Amino acid sequence: MNSTGPNNTTLFARELALLNREQISASDVDIQASIDQLLRVALVPASSVEFLTTLTGGELLAVIFASQFPLIYRGEGEGLFAGAERYQYLTTRLVDAATCCSTLPTAWAYVSRKLSLSPPGSGWHPPLLALFSLPPFLQSAALAATLRAPEMIVMGARFIADGMKTTSWRYAEAVDRDTEEGVIYEATEEQVRQLGANDGRMLAVRIPAISGNSIRHNLLRAPGATRLLTELGLTPDREIVPIAVERFLYSGGNTVKGARAPGACDLYEAVVRRNYPFIDALGGSFDQFLLTRSNVSVASWIVCRENNWITASKTDGQYTSDVSIFDLVSEVTRTRSGIGGKDKESGQMIFSYETLAAQTAFLIEVSFQPYTSDLTIGAVMQAIDDWQGSGGTLGAKSAQGHSGFIAEHYRNDVRQALAAEYLSYLAENRDRLRQGLIDATFGTEAVLCGA
Repeated sequence: MNSTGPNNTTLFARELALLNREQISASDVDIQASIDQLLRVALVPASSVEFLTTLTGGELLAVIFASQFPLIYRGEGEGLFAGAERYQYLTTRLVDAATCCSTLPTAWAYVSRKLSLSPPGSGWHPPLLALFSLPPFLQSAALAATLRAPEMIVMGARFIADGMKTTSWRYAEAVDRDTEEGVIYEATEEQVRQLGANDGRMLAVRIPAISGNSIRHNLLRAPGATRLLTELGLTPDREIVPIAVERFLYSGGNTVKGARAPGACDLYEAVVRRNYPFIDALGGSFDQFLLTRSNVSVASWIVCRENNWITASKTDGQYTSDVSIFDLVSEVTRTRSGIGGKDKESGQMIFSYETLAAQTAFLIEVSFQPYTSDLTIGAVMQAIDDWQGSGGTLGAKSAQGHSGFIAEHYRNDVRQALAAEYLSYLAENRDRLRQGLIDATFGTEAVLCGA
């Protein structure tokens, strides 16, 4: 996923996961003490108090956290946090930080690095220490609020920064009292309740994941399409295999604008599924109509502490981990060389992307609908074999040596026999199946892929 605005960092897709608060929680007394300590040292202008009362507990923490950037780096700003676009840059970097970090200290470090900011002076340590010392799930609540409404969070941060004329030493002096330029905000009962340990026993966090669509394409669709064409003596070529057929096999196809399904589409689909077990497995879309649901479903989980609840249940406890997903993710920065220009740096671009630690394990579940034919199961088993034989690539950046995986424990004699049966079926019906792809009818009486 990419944030909008000026940014050149590509992050893993994230999905929401519910974690038990008992694993990372604190008592109500500790929570109240942490909030009070933060609000005593993170003064706000009196003009912003009414606005702050409208926020949720998580949004309040997020606004206070984000406000430290414009408060500390005032005036002309610093690094990328300068000039007319400073808040646009801050917004995109905060979104990325909230996406890939699990704590406020790591989020601060991430934003500071991305905006090229120098370490803050000691006068700013009290509010930062109070933020960094919040119980972990309160920090997660602030990051989650940032993801939900980043523009509003940054706007609130500006309200605070623009209304404060104080310098950093005021923070160290202002414990337990207001100043002429700032007041101690008192969180509302509702905000405290929302942040309390007893307000629900689960915490929603965003953790990295490889999408099901990526797995279906890399693990099943691409190797399955290649195997089908190879066994039929075909290669992707517009003069032999129409581009629309190639697009359907490798990408699932598309319906044309204003398409109307023919009256015989159910019959056509039945014929196609019977003729081509690979299509029966994964489905797709012809020019005029969509196929009904595929017979194969995929799901995946990174083996990490946050996913133990599902990986343990799926494997009878065989696959679990004591390592957090956030300890498995790192960032790679590269420079794309430019061509031409007046000097060697002309046209260069620095870009970053996230990677997972080497030897990170994934649990991938491939399941079939009831009454799926043996040939369809065999087509899927053969696709998995071919995927592994071609390097086992999932995800992106394989050209730079990333995304290679080794599969284990999916083979057995029955599945291998089904894969062999599928290859025999293709060999025995080679001419008929080959012609169905060349003329784009797939064995029906109509051209199904002509767009």
